[in-house]
Amino acid sequence: RNRARTPSLSNPRFPLPDAGFICIVGGIGITPGLSIIATAADQQDPRPIQLIYGIESSTEIPFLEDLQTLSARCNLSISILVNHPEPDWHGLRGLITTDSLRVLLPDDAASRNIVVCGPPAMMHSVASRLEELGVPPGVVRLESFALA
Repeated sequence: RNRARTPSLSNPRFPLPDAGFICIVGGIGITPGLSIIATAADQQDPRPIQLIYGIESSTEIPFLEDLQTLSARCNLSISILVNHPEPDWHGLRGLITTDSLRVLLPDDAASRNIVVCGPPAMMHSVASRLEELGVPPGVVRLESFALA
């Protein structure tokens, strides 16, 4: 029987093979982060994963239920920032900025694998902000995608 292999989180595409992960995503850029999180849960990987998830509206948060389910199966912390929240939103508000990253990033951010995915402007902005905060560019991986 031919089974698809689950990708390993310890492979050359990540510069720090034994380190945890920080996924900083915007909008539907959640998909690579979700893949990392699901793989960690499936492999019972104990490394910490922090998700910083920026979205425009709190009315619909893509994959929120999946993330909540996965958080029970791996070492995941989730921070969701909503740029234009509904009045009943009680979570974080605004864009992913230097100030929000300063508050949300763990102390060991410079020694974790960081994956950034979202709209191009957001990815480049986050990469610059990470560098401002002392995160070495070598641990940051930008995952770009384009509409076909």
